[in-house]
Amino acid sequence: DCYGRDKNGINGLLRNIDTALIATTEIGLKRTSVIALLLYRPVMKKVITLAEVEQKFGSDVTLIIQRLLKTSDLIESDFRMVHIDDPLGQLVKAVESSSRNIFPVLDSRNRFQGYVSLEDIRRDMFRRSEYDTLHVYNFMKSAPAYVYVDEKMDSVMHKFEKTGAWNLPVVDAERGYIGFVSKSKIFSAYRSQLKEVSHD
Repeated sequence: DCYGRDKNGINGLLRNIDTALIATTEIGLKRTSVIALLLYRPVMKKVITLAEVEQKFGSDVTLIIQRLLKTSDLIESDFRMVHIDDPLGQLVKAVESSSRNIFPVLDSRNRFQGYVSLEDIRRDMFRRSEYDTLHVYNFMKSAPAYVYVDEKMDSVMHKFEKTGAWNLPVVDAERGYIGFVSKSKIFSAYRSQLKEVSHD
């Protein structure tokens, strides 16, 4: 069954419909693109072939399915990592040398534990007297969800919609930190990719 429940217990068909609705409202996709989103999982599960899709829905739908993004295509990894026990002074140094406002927090085995945002430490970062007494764990927040490096994009989009987050951490099976993926980058990439192949 290509629309069985995923590892989060979500029905695949409902998730695909949800993804199509998100894409329609957020990106403004039209008929061809929405059909491609709905048929993506059945094609991946070999319930229907690309040849059958092309025969029934046309070559544009087939081309979109072939080009649908993978999570690994959109991972951003240029974030300054900090460790959960680092003192505030070390965190401030990471802020000074970064153009980002999110800092992934790792444990001693480089597993993702949470993140610190610039907003979280803005009030304390100039209090030098606290540089050795406050630590990263005093400021850290938990991620509302994890994205797995091999996760299908429809599942990732569902997590963004469900959590309301703009950035989610990407991890491997052991929760090893890989990077972040952003909602805005996904939508931007979908827009540009689908414009190339969708003419309706």
